[in-house]
Amino acid sequence: MAMSLNRIDLKKEYKVISKIIEFMPEGMIITDTKFHIQMVNPAFTLLSGFQNDELINKHIKVTSTKWYNKSFYRDIWNEVKDKGHWQGEIRSKSKHGHIYLAWLQVVAITDDDNKITHYMGMVHDVTKKKEEENKLFNLANFDPLTGLANRTFVELKFNEAIKKSASQNTSLTLYFIDLDRFKPINDSFGHKAGDLLLKAVANRLNNATRETDLVARIGGDEFIILVENLTHDQSYRKARKISLSISHPYLIDNNEVYIGSCIGISTFPDDGNDMETLMGKADAAMYSVKKNGKDGFSFFSTEMQRNAVKRYSIESELRHAIERNELHLKYQPQINLFTGKIIGAEALLRWDSKKLGSISPVEFIPIAEETGLIIPIGTWVLEEAIQQRKKWNQLVLSEFKLAINLSVQQLYVNDIAKQTLSIARLAGVSTKQICIEITESILMADPDKAANVLLEFKDMSFSIALDDFGTGYSSLAYLREFQIDKLKIDKSFVDNIPGDKDSEAIIESIIVMSNKMGLSIIAEGVETLEQVQFLQQYDCEELQGYYSYKPLSVKEFENTIMHHDGFCPKISTSPSALRP
Repeated sequence: MAMSLNRIDLKKEYKVISKIIEFMPEGMIITDTKFHIQMVNPAFTLLSGFQNDELINKHIKVTSTKWYNKSFYRDIWNEVKDKGHWQGEIRSKSKHGHIYLAWLQVVAITDDDNKITHYMGMVHDVTKKKEEENKLFNLANFDPLTGLANRTFVELKFNEAIKKSASQNTSLTLYFIDLDRFKPINDSFGHKAGDLLLKAVANRLNNATRETDLVARIGGDEFIILVENLTHDQSYRKARKISLSISHPYLIDNNEVYIGSCIGISTFPDDGNDMETLMGKADAAMYSVKKNGKDGFSFFSTEMQRNAVKRYSIESELRHAIERNELHLKYQPQINLFTGKIIGAEALLRWDSKKLGSISPVEFIPIAEETGLIIPIGTWVLEEAIQQRKKWNQLVLSEFKLAINLSVQQLYVNDIAKQTLSIARLAGVSTKQICIEITESILMADPDKAANVLLEFKDMSFSIALDDFGTGYSSLAYLREFQIDKLKIDKSFVDNIPGDKDSEAIIESIIVMSNKMGLSIIAEGVETLEQVQFLQQYDCEELQGYYSYKPLSVKEFENTIMHHDGFCPKISTSPSALRP
């Protein structure tokens, strides 16, 4: 039984009101001005699970949750003080830690002088009501079989997304997906198997997308995915990812089954400004794939279609690039800024396709990474570069390190460090002559795994360089954890110096930090004397770029070192000569 209401000094004329409060079905709680509980009614003790003696004179926060921060509660009490009342939905905590959803009304109680003496809260449990509302909402807006959004929900969100993209001047990409060979499987194995297959497809689509993407089943074996703010290349990569995820075999009732997909793609605002138009064009693009009688995807835009065809061509030809001897390496010297000495070189991959001509690494390396071709290509690069290092040792060109890039897929291949060590030992090349170069984004993809792999390289005496530094999200603590030896200042910062204050400040900070941490520092993409002067002024140790040397063939590299005795003629050996 709740404690008597007379704990608060109420006048006799309010006894009737007090009895009404005591027997109210809604929870009631009264506090003093410092939010210490003075009274609760039986409905509140039943709702909260607390007994009277566990609440009286306790601070109101005993019923609060960690769901909200202090400012949330502060705003409530400020509104009560200013307006005399507040109401809204709030999560509260029972004695046993159960979180329930309540509708809370708070009013200020004042005396004859209008001074606040107490606060009164009325609490109504709306948890079940909300659960019922959510059930009804889900039934109306989500597919009961797959749990994906249905057409009704798509129409709601599609229009919202178009308005948002229009206001922010960004794009929307719509993927219209029709499953291939679903009907024969459904007919052969039964509707139960068909349902299991649809649920499996839904799971794969969710795994192939981000939480912010809208994935929906709009009928039978048709799905759509709506994605905000993608570039063309990103749209292509996502389409390919979706297509591949669907095409892997499924195990349905102990039967291995295969299906494909035809995917049509349209974009806002290029292909339309409303859902009906974009759906129609994506549907038309899907049918153009279906007409070809094979799995795949197609952009409605003619220009996009041409680009997609080009990417397919690059991928097809890249699969044969190694066996056709179309790949080769160039070597860009790395220079000590104060001595002019060539102290290293970076091995850079190039591809001259017999069919497509010279293809930029910017185009073919992302495709190699997406398709997994980067694994055999990366192995080829390691073997080719280390073999070349062996030849230079034989020419007594041993006083520099050779930097070799690893992609994210290579870094996480089992025993990549041991594989690299084996290649080096087989060639008779010291690991101290090899620098493993990785980008900052690779590290942050899986920091713990990256740290373990790089520690293996360090234990084998390879050095580690971190490329594109300053463009990612790594912290200073990671630099130690990852056993980094050298930082490469990204070209995007170097391009803007001197003159751009932000880039200057970033570069200066990186250099100062590196020097204090005992890390080597190199600036890449250096193209002008003014950039050289700026970097020398702030004690940047090394540089790499067209100002000193472009990427060189093996013969050009050897001639350069031999002709100039290993020094770059454009870099003065007198540091003061470069100071502005």
